[in-house]
Amino acid sequence: QEDKKKTTSSELQSDDVGRVSRVAKIMERMVNQNTYDEIAQDFKYYEDAGDDFKEGKGTLLPLWRFRYDKTRKMAVTALCWNPLYKDLFAVGQGSYDFTNQTGGMLCFYSLKNPSYPEYIFPVSSGVMSLDIHPEHAFLVAVGLYDGTVAVYDLKEEQNPVYQSTARTGKHTDPVWQVSWQKNNLDGNINFYSISSDGRAVNWILVKNELHCQDVVKLRAPLGGDDPKGAGQ
Repeated sequence: QEDKKKTTSSELQSDDVGRVSRVAKIMERMVNQNTYDEIAQDFKYYEDAGDDFKEGKGTLLPLWRFRYDKTRKMAVTALCWNPLYKDLFAVGQGSYDFTNQTGGMLCFYSLKNPSYPEYIFPVSSGVMSLDIHPEHAFLVAVGLYDGTVAVYDLKEEQNPVYQSTARTGKHTDPVWQVSWQKNNLDGNINFYSISSDGRAVNWILVKNELHCQDVVKLRAPLGGDDPKGAGQ
């Protein structure tokens, strides 16, 4: 009985913390909306009357700046808007200095709160590409510098819910593009990735594992720079 009481007490405490956290987030958004109200109005209604006299040109008005202290030395390598929540977008960060690679970061920012990310996912390798699922907007596919592809669930904790490994067909070079596709004939969620290792891969989410199928394999021509050897 004592164990049950301890369990019940800890559950109640976690529920209380969750409620306080949600209320604090709402309050923070309200404060920020007041702080950035002029910017929000410009976002909705700003028009430069002088644009009518500029042929083929318009005015670009900077609005928000999104920063996170732990990503100051990282480059923004990918960005994708959430198709369901129009104020939310994902930013992938890493480095284009390929001789000095460190970790990366996946952050989600909202126009409702420019002061701090809504979600933060530290990544072991630099993020090179990302894509948010068009229907399941809580699923995010990520391609990393070390050749890994991973799927993050905004409903879950920090770790990816799916991740490629050497055993499951991980790329050997940076992943430059990931793209969600329509469910396959078996009804499984899947996405494509392409890497400078010459492989275009279809990744299928099956239970708790990623299954891969090579769609295209490109190899450097044996003739070096000779274009006649391409594709042979």
